[in-house]
Amino acid sequence: MPTRAREPRLECLRVRAVRAPSLRRTLISLDQCLGSTAVAKRASTEGLAGSAGSGPQSPAPRTSVAGFLNSLSAEEAQALDRVMRSALSGKITASSTLSAEVRQQLQPLRGLELEDGDHTHDGSWWVDLSKCEIVGILSEDHPRWQVDVNGAGSASNVAKVRDVLSVQAFSLFKSAATAGAKQVVKLPCHHVAYNADLSRRDTAPLPLNAGAGGSLSHLCDKKGCVRASHLEVANEHATNLSRQRCRGPTLLVFRDRIVQERPCAHAQGGTHEEQLRNSCLGTLSLYNLTDASAGAIMSLLLA
Repeated sequence: MPTRAREPRLECLRVRAVRAPSLRRTLISLDQCLGSTAVAKRASTEGLAGSAGSGPQSPAPRTSVAGFLNSLSAEEAQALDRVMRSALSGKITASSTLSAEVRQQLQPLRGLELEDGDHTHDGSWWVDLSKCEIVGILSEDHPRWQVDVNGAGSASNVAKVRDVLSVQAFSLFKSAATAGAKQVVKLPCHHVAYNADLSRRDTAPLPLNAGAGGSLSHLCDKKGCVRASHLEVANEHATNLSRQRCRGPTLLVFRDRIVQERPCAHAQGGTHEEQLRNSCLGTLSLYNLTDASAGAIMSLLLA
């Protein structure tokens, strides 16, 4: 009696993002990850070729949201950010880390041209640096954009996401959905925004161990902020916590000019400019020098 051919066992490789900028965005192709049975299972919804097997189907491994975001090309990451912002347009509002009183003090201050060709920034530069883009989803600690993968119609969020991703990237997107009857991909809004900033994502990709050591730190200390320049990867959660108690950068003002700018203790970067931009922005220390105090400082410097 002839025996029935058994389904080949489906061996799925776990897609992982690697930190080397030249390698970590290279995806393992679906042909390497999925056998013919799994391809056929998705053919009706993804337009992939294949025939369904009659044996039991192995569930696809779940992808982490960070792994999915790190796998995107630069164009896909920016397009996903635009789709998210469009979907949340009514919930993103402008804010500032500085009080109205401090902003009023900063606005008229001028910068100073220094002898070595360097300069200090004017007050309006600091006011602009403190501006936040806050996602107002009150039910979330860190706001998440929730996309129902079973949404219907071309106007649904999942359809708009599918339109800007490759077939492979969209498959990874769906594999990041929650289990259960209602499958939802919960994308942290600040992670999507950070990943779309090409000046940061290749040098410091999103941590895959978020919540277990690594995190994405808000320089402005506003959890709902999605301004990419206010976000920075922290490899240790303790660093993120210490930023919350930071006093921020220090400005010395003399006769309506900012004469000195000092970055905060957490600032990173090779140049003074980079350190100022990467300082904690939850607060700012502003000191006005009188003629007497400025004279005393000059005496000490010349002594």
